[in-house]
Amino acid sequence: MRNHRARHHALQQGQQPEGGVPRSAPNRHSGLPAIGDEESRPQTPVSVTSEWNGSHPCFPHRNPYVPTNSPLYESTRIIRIQRDFMINGDLSPAYSNTFPDILEPYVSEERFRTVIARVNRELAVAFDPWNLWNWLDAMLGLFTLWVLEDIVDTYIKRKLRVVEAFLQQQNEELEKAGSQAVFVPLRRTGYMNLDVQIPDPIPPSDEGDQFPPDPDHKFNIAPSDAGSAVPTIEVNEHISSPPPRPTILQYTATDHYSSR
Repeated sequence: MRNHRARHHALQQGQQPEGGVPRSAPNRHSGLPAIGDEESRPQTPVSVTSEWNGSHPCFPHRNPYVPTNSPLYESTRIIRIQRDFMINGDLSPAYSNTFPDILEPYVSEERFRTVIARVNRELAVAFDPWNLWNWLDAMLGLFTLWVLEDIVDTYIKRKLRVVEAFLQQQNEELEKAGSQAVFVPLRRTGYMNLDVQIPDPIPPSDEGDQFPPDPDHKFNIAPSDAGSAVPTIEVNEHISSPPPRPTILQYTATDHYSSR
């Protein structure tokens, strides 16, 4: 028993026990994790909202609600407000109240938060499974084999029409204020997102393709050949002792396809 306590004390102090393998105690002040600590420590996940991709709140998506040959498809973009499952879980749709800065020229932050709060509240009441009206509609639908729903709208349908009317009212107010933002009806998005249509924040450039700077003029591309498959390129050879008669090699499309 005494030997066991001495061995345990030696292991805690980081010393070599008698008749054992030397063991090094981790230095907690060095800042380096000890062996086995990497698995025990929780890893901090990298926030997906810090990357510029489709999950970023300000990322402008293509407009899927207009035809691809429509002028609105090229001149408008969609800002997608993602669902927030931390509000009501999966009982009812609820949307994030994080204000995208890209909406600031078109929708004020106060209006945005008012719309999100009103929509989340109305949807929570409409999809509440313990609502008395929903229970009554379910029992009446069961007794009438759901024929009554074709004659009289249920409570949830009436509440969803209230939400759509509220978004349409916001669109009318934004249009009167001169804003070009439009709240897309939730029926179009399947209640998966709350989409806002805005003008394209990146207008198309009329200057054409921009080439990187070439201070040494090693690659001279003619503007007329910028859109061709094989442009004309002039290669200037720079060597330490230039020959008396420097040559300039020109590669054209006819050189590559002379056999054709």
